[in-house]
Formats: sequence, C-alpha cells, structure tokens
Amino acid sequence: VRGKPETVSRALPLLYFNQVAEVWVGQDTTEAGLRARVQEAVERILTLQDANGGFGLWHPDSAIEDWLSAYAMDFLVRARQERYLVPESAYQHGLARLQERLNADEFDGEQLGWRAYNLYVLAQAQKAAVGDLRYLHDNYLQKLPNGFAQAQLGAALARYGELGRAKEAFTAALNRNANRSTSVRDYGSPLRDRAALLALLAEAGLLPERVPPLAEELAVDVGRRAYTSTQEQAWLLLAAQALLKQRGQLRLAVDGQPATADPFYLWPTAEQMAKGTAVANQGSDPIWTVTSLSGVPTAPQPPASEGFTIGRRYYTRGGKEVDLGQIRQNELLVAVITGEAQGREKQQALVVDLLPAGLEIENARLAHNASTAEIAWLPELTDTLHTEFRDDRFVAALDMEQGGKRKFALAYLIRAVTPGAYQQPAIYVEDMYKPWQFGRGATGIVKVQ
Repeated sequence: VRGKPETVSRALPLLYFNQVAEVWVGQDTTEAGLRARVQEAVERILTLQDANGGFGLWHPDSAIEDWLSAYAMDFLVRARQERYLVPESAYQHGLARLQERLNADEFDGEQLGWRAYNLYVLAQAQKAAVGDLRYLHDNYLQKLPNGFAQAQLGAALARYGELGRAKEAFTAALNRNANRSTSVRDYGSPLRDRAALLALLAEAGLLPERVPPLAEELAVDVGRRAYTSTQEQAWLLLAAQALLKQRGQLRLAVDGQPATADPFYLWPTAEQMAKGTAVANQGSDPIWTVTSLSGVPTAPQPPASEGFTIGRRYYTRGGKEVDLGQIRQNELLVAVITGEAQGREKQQALVVDLLPAGLEIENARLAHNASTAEIAWLPELTDTLHTEFRDDRFVAALDMEQGGKRKFALAYLIRAVTPGAYQQPAIYVEDMYKPWQFGRGATGIVKVQ
C-alpha cells in the first residue's frame, strides 16, 4: 500500500542509493533504472498535492498535514538538486505553502515540529528568512518536540552561516533523551530521529568530534532491531551517504593476512564459520562490522502476537462459518477479519490479507448488490483510512486512537473460482511506522471443489 509517507520514504533513499552502493557494496551491485523509479515517485507524489500546494495522506482530498507537506517538499527539493524533473508550478506552490504556514500563530509541540521542518526545507531551497530561524532558535529550541526537529533547525541555521546557533541546536539534539512526544504525528521513532541527526550533522560539517560516537550508537541500535520502518531505512541511508564525506583509511588483518579492499566482505562457508575467523583493525580509525544471515524458513511461521492480535474466518452470506476444506466453485463467501491493538498509544495499522490461489476478491460494486454493508449479521465494521481490493490481497489502513477503541473488524467478499487445493497464507497486521509491533495469523489449506 502506498500512502504518501511510504512513497516518499521509499523514494528518498533512491536519490543517493547508487552513490552509497558504489562505495559500500561495489559497482557491480548498483541498481539500474533508479532514475526512472525516482521520477515515477515524483509524479506519484505530485498527484497528492492540492491546489494550495499542500499534500494529503492518501489523495489530494485527504486532510492536508503540515509535517507530511514538509516531508514531501524535502524529497522534491532534493530530487531537483539531483537533476530530476519537478514541475516549476507545483514546486513553487509547495514552497509557498511552507512559507505561508510559518505565519500561523500556533507554537505548541506539534506545530513546532513542522515549523522546524518547514524552515529546513526552505533553507535547502534558499528561501528561508534568517529572522525566522533565529526566532525559533532563541525562543523555542528546548521546546521543540524531539531531536529530529532540533537537528533540522541546526542544519537550516548552518546553511545561513549562523554557526553558533547551529552548534547550539545540534548540541541540544545530541543531548536529547530517546523519549519523544506521542502526540506529534511525524511518523518517526527514536532510531529515525538519531539517524536523521547523524545525517544532518555530517551534512552540516559541524561538531566533527561528535560524529563517530553517534555513528557507533546508531550501529548498535540498528543491530538490536529485527525490523525497521521505511522512515528509519530512508534516514539510515541518508546518514550513510553523508558519512561518505568523512571516510578514513581501512586497514584490516584477516586471519593474520592484510585485507586492502574497502569495504571488506567476508562470505564464510559453514565450515569456516564453525572454525572461526579472526579480524583485526590495524588502523587508527574506528571500523564498523555488520553480520547478515538470510535463508528460507523450512516450515510455515506460527501465529505471532507482538503488539497486535489478528484472525480471519470465512462465512456464507447467511452467516454460517465455512469449512475451508469444502468450498464449492463459484461460491460467494464473506471474509471477516477481527483483531486488536494491545498497546494504548496512537497508531496507524496496516492489515494485509493475502489470498490463496483459486479465490478472488469480489468487486462489491459489480456483484449484483452483494455488498458487505447489506449483511446484517456482520459485527460493527471499523472505518478505514484507506482500503485496496487487489488481485492477490485485501489491504486496509486503520487509525488506532490513543486511549480509544483498540479492537477492529473488517470484511470483504470473496469468490471461489478455480478447483484445487491451495495454501492459505497467514493474515498480517503491523504498525506502519513501528513494524516490530505486529500480529500474524495461522496458515492453512483451502480446497475448492
């Protein structure tokens, strides 16, 4: 599913992917066709811009969000700097709206977050007013909602030569604890904030002595995480791109033999892993190591509940539960999804129900009035932010309000089309911006007779 945050988060690192890949992975692994993909993302994002230059979450008629508008313009400004085609009218409209919003009189936590982002983007485009930067710094630096906003203000000040204030802003961000306001809707996390801080600090070229320990902390944090969000991935790559400008000289000894490749890759066999390999840093610069393990599960993954519970059942239109081993061809079924968010904080959840082969989603608008809205026995269905009926899956985005109702129920129509026995994939739900919070249902077998 592609809301605007996901579209930008996936496209933003592609602006710099090849620059990083050439150094860190090798020329042979750089990805072709990236310019076309980024240009398509530019066009996709511009379809979400309204007439006043702001951006909606799912489509232009969605409520315009200030932080997301700044995020979209951040990408468009960077894309233009990398010589992508960004239509002049849409570009200028977007920047003008960022400037106009600075005249709003709200200066509380959430407004301060997007104000800092607006000024950072405007500074990149050389359209910020230095008086606005000084005012936000002098009056609200410590009140900014998180270290990300403080780092953005510092980077903007550095672009205008306000180096004293810029260092103060970056120092405040570096000293900020990991706690962040849950009321600020900026799709972030402590890891995203620290990755962005590293990227902006290295980009500004200030406080160089603070960069290595920050990179070390970030590497440790990433190593502890099994999942990362697209926001986190985007800013981690931007941090890597900024660090390329501060590379030292790699000198390694591997099992006593010098290794001159930079970076050095080791692909051990199972026997070598069992025996062990000694790697020693013979240089004076710090070195970071990453260990990756990949493979294919030998058995289906069991149900899991890591912040969410979820399940899905099939019923006849009359409300009788269906035996998955005795579905008849052309039978119309109702898929009912139920779940619960176990936390109490505000979340945006994404539900994905992959279809077994042999079954297809029925387009309710074309099914002779066979709409789930007309089936009286269904539970109260949850309002969705966005719904997609694809060829191979049902997708829904939900807003889980802080302290509000945590249970949800969804339903759609599905028809048995092709006889046979098919694997039933597990239904899945995750927090779109904290993917380590998820729920997974059980797999099974569907038989269409």
